[in-house]
Amino acid sequence: GIEKSSLLRELLQEKKEELEEQDTQKQKVKAEILAKLETALLEERLEILSKHIQGQVGQILGLSSSQLPKVNLGFTEMGMDSLMIVELKNRLQNQLEISLPETVAMEYPTIVKLSLHIEELMAWNTTENDSLSDGLSSTDVSEIDSILPGLEDISEEDFEALAAQQLEKIKNML
Repeated sequence: GIEKSSLLRELLQEKKEELEEQDTQKQKVKAEILAKLETALLEERLEILSKHIQGQVGQILGLSSSQLPKVNLGFTEMGMDSLMIVELKNRLQNQLEISLPETVAMEYPTIVKLSLHIEELMAWNTTENDSLSDGLSSTDVSEIDSILPGLEDISEEDFEALAAQQLEKIKNML
């Protein structure tokens, strides 16, 4: 009886230490990604988010860092099932301190689309954002709004050209 209770106590202590270590590791990842995003330049944030999400997807799928899935490939095409998607959603919510819908994979079916959505959700309040919004008039905003509906239908090359053109316009306003 005494040996069993001693062994059980030892096993429970080991499990407790293991869980505490995992929790510490999760907190470290959370602090690192949030700090990286907070200090990054506006144009770097989307790439940082995409790489982070790509890494999380890779971990969930059990892939090595050299085999990470393409960011424009759908989650289901990557082999993710509903439980894996819930795991991704939970990880991102905890790490990034955001709330994502249960239907996240249907609404944002690729790493790129999910990254764009999360970037919007996090809406960093930086001086870069403030100076950009101060420089935009309502006509500039309506011009941007008129472009947005057609973005779903254009090729990646056309999108990049359009984005470069719009970025140039914004730079000229500053």
